[in-house]
Amino acid sequence: MQVLDIGIVGAGIAGLGSSIALRRSGHAVTIFEKSQFKNEVGAAITFTPNSNRVLHHWGLDFPALGETLKLQARSLNAETLECEERMDLTGAKEKYGDVLNGFHRVDIHRGLREKAEELGVKILLGKEVVDLDCEAGTFTTKDGETITKDLIILADGFNCKFHAHLTGNPNPISRIPRSLYRTLIPMSRIHAHPTLSTLLFPPSEPSGFVNTTSAPTGLLLVTYPCRSDSILNLALFHATHADEAGKSDWNSPSRVEDAVAECERAERETSGKFHGVWKELVGCADHMKVYTLGWREPLARMVRGRCVVVGDAAHPMMPTHAQGAAMAVEDAAALGVLFARGGKEEEVVVNGVGKEGEENGEEKKDGKREESVEEMLELYNSFRLPRAVVTQMMSNGMFYWDSVKVIEGTIRRYYGGRLPDQETAWFSEEIQDFFYHYDVFAEARKMLSWKRKEGSLPPREIIEEDMFGLK
Repeated sequence: MQVLDIGIVGAGIAGLGSSIALRRSGHAVTIFEKSQFKNEVGAAITFTPNSNRVLHHWGLDFPALGETLKLQARSLNAETLECEERMDLTGAKEKYGDVLNGFHRVDIHRGLREKAEELGVKILLGKEVVDLDCEAGTFTTKDGETITKDLIILADGFNCKFHAHLTGNPNPISRIPRSLYRTLIPMSRIHAHPTLSTLLFPPSEPSGFVNTTSAPTGLLLVTYPCRSDSILNLALFHATHADEAGKSDWNSPSRVEDAVAECERAERETSGKFHGVWKELVGCADHMKVYTLGWREPLARMVRGRCVVVGDAAHPMMPTHAQGAAMAVEDAAALGVLFARGGKEEEVVVNGVGKEGEENGEEKKDGKREESVEEMLELYNSFRLPRAVVTQMMSNGMFYWDSVKVIEGTIRRYYGGRLPDQETAWFSEEIQDFFYHYDVFAEARKMLSWKRKEGSLPPREIIEEDMFGLK
């Protein structure tokens, strides 16, 4: 039972998560991170039960990382501030087996990094990967070093430049004419504000999401707290301005005045039907970032040779259903099961580089055939690609002009089961049922068991059986 030498490109949530899962499964893991900093940047991030069961399994201490439970989601009328829809999220743990919560990105990234280092993962900074040979299991860094690994995991995020190496198609990023302003505001400032503390965030309301939409102007404002309810995360989706078109970096600076001006424009263009309190809320910020939204088409496959792409590098998606980080964590957990050497996750034996007969597997002394890296990656692709693509399309659907036609056309190539109503709310019970029931550990073990028993990849009906929760 050989230990694999695994290289991971990128030290974000997907990369660190994969390193944790594969170290727990008994392998040597090194992360190659192009920046000089291991700390994640950004604002807040939401995790749902399907990913939190994995994070708990890995032993992360949620309270120590500033966990904020999401207890409800309120949609307020932009003009009257009346609550048009309220979704109770308190029953998530009882119904789905774990909670719905949020963290500051810096905090959850720190927790993942510390867990990875505790397990013995090596993290090399300033190591940018510039070329890749999937079949040979080699990659080259910017400083000229060529490195060979038994397994290479691409976790370099939305701007991943290696899609062509896996599929032959570079899959370029498409920018859409929508951007978002984002910021963090101290909750103490909001609680001390006479208007905000009574109209938007009264003490009687449980913690959670507060959203509003101005259909005539296209503004969408989304808020939720993080870091133990001490900070409010705010995102304001709006039509991209000319000077924002090239701002594709998540941390591109903007001005608070620009975001306030968007609220003033909405109020003006709707003849006062966009309440002034929204402008007051945005104006509480000390700083503002702006990001132009974009997407990539679903990949035809996520593996080739000894290489697999995970997380946002594989299936970037809009934050519509808070499934971006969840899919990254699921990807990592699935790899941990399939490549485990026994004990923690599953009894799996995988060949290393240079073993005779590796392509088709070879026999152990007891006569049982060992699976090759390539075989295990094909198994991974067989059940992770469909779930990831369907989730990606469901999350991106709100930005398609003819969403029903476009989404259905792609989804039905991967999944024939029941779908949520495409007009349903982001955190409706139907959406929760669809995504949150999924247990990636159980699914990966089921797929592995099928392959071992039948000697082939699982058929579509087996893969779809528990892929999503609506029956």
